[in-house]
Amino acid sequence: MAANTEPIYTGTPKVQSCTPVLVSAGTDGAGFVVSGGTVTHYIAFTAGSNGSYIKEARIKAATTNGTTAVSATSIRFYISTVASGAVSGADTHFITEVAIPAFTPAAATASPDFIVPLNFALESGKYLLCNTGVVAAANTFYKVTVFGGDY
Repeated sequence: MAANTEPIYTGTPKVQSCTPVLVSAGTDGAGFVVSGGTVTHYIAFTAGSNGSYIKEARIKAATTNGTTAVSATSIRFYISTVASGAVSGADTHFITEVAIPAFTPAAATASPDFIVPLNFALESGKYLLCNTGVVAAANTFYKVTVFGGDY
Protein backbone atom coordinates (compact mmCIF):
# COMPACT_ATOMS: atom_id res chain seq x y z
CA MET A 1 0.00 0.00 0.00
CA ALA A 2 1.36 3.40 -0.96
CA ALA A 3 1.92 5.85 1.86
CA ASN A 4 0.46 9.37 1.83
CA THR A 5 -0.50 9.59 -1.85
CA GLU A 6 -3.05 12.41 -2.20
CA PRO A 7 -1.05 14.70 -2.18
CA ILE A 8 2.24 13.12 -1.21
CA TYR A 9 3.39 14.32 2.19
CA THR A 10 6.02 12.79 4.39
CA GLY A 11 4.61 10.65 7.18
CA THR A 12 7.46 11.01 9.66
CA PRO A 13 9.73 14.04 10.03
CA LYS A 14 13.42 13.20 9.92
CA VAL A 15 16.53 15.17 10.89
CA GLN A 16 19.98 13.66 10.42
CA SER A 17 23.46 15.13 10.52
CA CYS A 18 27.13 14.50 9.95
CA THR A 19 30.45 16.20 10.55
CA PRO A 20 32.67 15.96 7.46
CA VAL A 21 36.27 16.29 8.58
CA LEU A 22 38.48 14.72 5.91
CA VAL A 23 38.92 16.21 2.48
CA SER A 24 37.91 15.02 -0.97
CA ALA A 25 39.72 17.01 -3.63
CA GLY A 26 37.54 15.95 -6.56
CA THR A 27 33.84 16.17 -7.29
CA ASP A 28 33.67 12.95 -9.31
CA GLY A 29 32.17 10.94 -6.43
CA ALA A 30 35.22 8.72 -5.94
CA GLY A 31 36.38 7.96 -2.40
CA PHE A 32 35.28 6.01 0.66
CA VAL A 33 32.20 6.12 2.90
CA VAL A 34 32.48 5.18 6.58
CA SER A 35 34.97 2.33 6.12
CA GLY A 36 37.83 1.26 3.89
CA GLY A 37 40.65 3.59 2.96
CA THR A 38 40.57 7.18 4.13
CA VAL A 39 36.98 8.31 4.63
CA THR A 40 36.14 11.07 2.15
CA HIS A 41 32.31 10.96 2.11
CA TYR A 42 29.98 11.13 5.09
CA ILE A 43 26.35 9.99 5.31
CA ALA A 44 24.20 13.06 5.88
CA PHE A 45 20.79 11.42 5.27
CA THR A 46 19.49 7.89 4.71
CA ALA A 47 16.26 7.32 2.78
CA GLY A 48 13.49 5.45 4.60
CA SER A 49 11.99 2.14 3.45
CA ASN A 50 9.38 3.96 1.29
CA GLY A 51 11.76 6.73 0.27
CA SER A 52 12.19 10.19 1.75
CA TYR A 53 11.84 13.84 0.94
CA ILE A 54 14.80 16.12 1.66
CA LYS A 55 13.92 19.77 2.17
CA GLU A 56 17.25 21.38 3.01
CA ALA A 57 20.65 21.11 4.59
CA ARG A 58 21.94 23.61 7.13
CA ILE A 59 25.65 24.04 7.65
CA LYS A 60 27.30 25.58 10.69
CA ALA A 61 31.02 26.09 11.12
CA ALA A 62 31.98 25.68 14.76
CA THR A 63 34.91 25.52 17.13
CA THR A 64 35.62 23.49 20.24
CA ASN A 65 37.18 26.46 22.02
CA GLY A 66 35.21 29.43 20.68
CA THR A 67 38.23 31.36 19.41
CA THR A 68 39.95 29.40 16.60
CA ALA A 69 39.51 30.82 13.10
CA VAL A 70 37.49 28.53 10.83
CA SER A 71 38.96 27.86 7.38
CA ALA A 72 37.10 28.61 4.17
CA THR A 73 35.93 25.52 2.30
CA SER A 74 33.16 24.11 0.16
CA ILE A 75 30.68 21.51 1.37
CA ARG A 76 29.62 19.14 -1.42
CA PHE A 77 26.56 16.91 -1.65
CA TYR A 78 26.15 13.61 -3.50
CA ILE A 79 23.43 11.00 -4.01
CA SER A 80 24.74 7.45 -3.65
CA THR A 81 23.69 3.83 -3.42
CA VAL A 82 26.70 3.05 -1.19
CA ALA A 83 26.60 3.34 2.61
CA SER A 84 30.00 1.84 3.39
CA GLY A 85 33.23 1.24 1.50
CA ALA A 86 34.48 2.49 -1.84
CA VAL A 87 32.36 4.83 -3.96
CA SER A 88 32.85 5.91 -7.56
CA GLY A 89 31.26 8.15 -10.16
CA ALA A 90 29.18 5.14 -11.26
CA ASP A 91 27.27 4.92 -7.94
CA THR A 92 27.78 8.35 -6.38
CA HIS A 93 26.58 11.49 -8.14
CA PHE A 94 27.62 15.07 -7.35
CA ILE A 95 24.52 17.28 -7.04
CA THR A 96 25.53 20.62 -5.50
CA GLU A 97 27.98 22.48 -3.29
CA VAL A 98 28.10 25.60 -1.16
CA ALA A 99 31.08 27.85 -0.41
CA ILE A 100 31.76 28.46 3.27
CA PRO A 101 33.90 31.57 3.93
CA ALA A 102 36.50 31.76 6.68
CA PHE A 103 35.50 33.49 9.88
CA THR A 104 36.85 34.10 13.36
CA PRO A 105 34.37 33.53 16.18
CA ALA A 106 33.94 35.87 19.11
CA ALA A 107 31.87 35.63 22.28
CA ALA A 108 29.33 38.18 21.02
CA THR A 109 29.27 37.09 17.37
CA ALA A 110 27.10 34.29 15.98
CA SER A 111 28.62 31.95 13.43
CA PRO A 112 26.96 32.26 10.02
CA ASP A 113 24.24 29.85 8.90
CA PHE A 114 24.35 28.34 5.41
CA ILE A 115 21.10 26.89 4.11
CA VAL A 116 21.19 24.70 1.02
CA PRO A 117 17.72 24.16 -0.48
CA LEU A 118 17.57 20.59 -1.79
CA ASN A 119 13.83 19.88 -2.27
CA PHE A 120 13.90 16.42 -3.81
CA ALA A 121 12.67 12.91 -3.15
CA LEU A 122 15.28 10.27 -2.34
CA GLU A 123 14.31 6.71 -3.16
CA SER A 124 14.73 3.84 -0.74
CA GLY A 125 18.25 2.42 -0.74
CA LYS A 126 19.88 5.79 -1.49
CA TYR A 127 21.97 8.10 0.67
CA LEU A 128 22.76 11.78 0.71
CA LEU A 129 26.51 12.08 1.25
CA CYS A 130 28.60 15.14 1.91
CA ASN A 131 32.25 16.06 2.12
CA THR A 132 34.48 19.08 2.47
CA GLY A 133 37.02 20.55 0.10
CA VAL A 134 39.45 21.63 2.84
CA VAL A 135 40.47 19.86 6.04
CA ALA A 136 39.11 21.84 8.98
CA ALA A 137 41.69 23.61 11.15
CA ALA A 138 42.45 22.14 14.59
CA ASN A 139 39.61 22.76 17.06
CA THR A 140 37.13 23.53 14.25
CA PHE A 141 34.53 21.55 12.32
CA TYR A 142 31.53 21.88 10.02
CA LYS A 143 28.18 20.44 11.12
CA VAL A 144 25.78 19.49 8.32
CA THR A 145 22.18 18.92 9.42
CA VAL A 146 19.60 17.69 6.90
CA PHE A 147 15.85 18.24 7.31
CA GLY A 148 13.29 16.08 5.59
CA GLY A 149 10.91 13.22 6.20
CA ASP A 150 10.15 9.60 5.38
CA TYR A 151 7.17 8.60 3.21
